[in-house]
Amino acid sequence: YLYFDVQGEGGLVTEFFNKILRKKYKENKFYRKIFGSIFSFLIKNFLKIKMLDTQCGYKLYPNLLAKKIFFNLKEKGFIHDLELVVLCNNQKITIKELPIKWTHIPNSKLNLFKDSIKMFIGIFRLKIKFKI
Repeated sequence: YLYFDVQGEGGLVTEFFNKILRKKYKENKFYRKIFGSIFSFLIKNFLKIKMLDTQCGYKLYPNLLAKKIFFNLKEKGFIHDLELVVLCNNQKITIKELPIKWTHIPNSKLNLFKDSIKMFIGIFRLKIKFKI
């Protein structure tokens, strides 16, 4: 993990890098674009997350945030990113999305069918857990 101390106007700030913000980014696989759109719809409507890309693997966390938030993370797998965002939102921690150059790696660890089901269940688990 990379940690650095940052203070924003309202307190702590964390940075999530976002491949979608980069103008040249284009999703290569049609089915990934469809599943991504469904996922975005679910997190916006069920978890009230307004971010474009919660799942980009590159994030920076201030040291204070890491100490404050990571202790409370309970979820495993891909859903932990959403839990992190919900915890930050609940504590009024600003999340900045920054563009990043991203290259899709063939043979990724993502199993679209199995992991989509896990994420769907995880979204509802977080909704219930945090009373959103």
